[in-house]
Amino acid sequence: MDAGLGARAVLLAPNSSGYENFNNYNAVLKLTYGETSFLYRRCGGGIRRKNTAQECNLKADVLKVGHTALVVNDEGFLKAVSPKYAAISVGKDNKYDHPHSETLAKLSEAGVQVFRTDLQGTIVAASDGKTITFNKKASPVKERAPDDFHATADPSISGVKITDIDLKSEIVTIKNTSGAAVDISRWKLVSIKGNQIFIFPSGTVIPAGGSLKVVSGPKVHTGPGILM
Repeated sequence: MDAGLGARAVLLAPNSSGYENFNNYNAVLKLTYGETSFLYRRCGGGIRRKNTAQECNLKADVLKVGHTALVVNDEGFLKAVSPKYAAISVGKDNKYDHPHSETLAKLSEAGVQVFRTDLQGTIVAASDGKTITFNKKASPVKERAPDDFHATADPSISGVKITDIDLKSEIVTIKNTSGAAVDISRWKLVSIKGNQIFIFPSGTVIPAGGSLKVVSGPKVHTGPGILM
């Protein structure tokens, strides 16, 4: 689509007849103006596994990171986009602890300048077709706290156990079998085969004898004792 004045918008995703995860129906849009380009992607976006750098041109100067800020954990995707700048729209002190430390670390390691709405307010990027300017200065690189990537506590000590994995419904049930509440903030739930990581947000506590479900998939929902 020609957006006028030499600007061109291309819808890269969704590009399949169907997805198992409804998040993958979210749009991925690339906007090109002159020699500059912007890639807008919401959570999922149906492009992580479906597309590769060879199948579509993902290269962009500015990457609008999905609201979960997890997409950059797909190193193939980040490498294909190879952005100079990244914009993260996220609420201040949100309960999901977004953006995740791993996301910020990978962007930093790739030399990407990051702009965040929770720290800087509304971010405006302007292009004259050759250069891109921002109304704010890039966020300073925050040194990661020593416990940002701490190893999950030994379940045999904490009493926290995975009691059920429903692959079809994409539900993992975790139970605290101990006699005291256990704070699992920043613990990681890792899918080795799928190379996926879920980080429990700050303030996640499982009461003594209580359980917690982590859900995803097409019928995902939240509620008491459920994290999406």
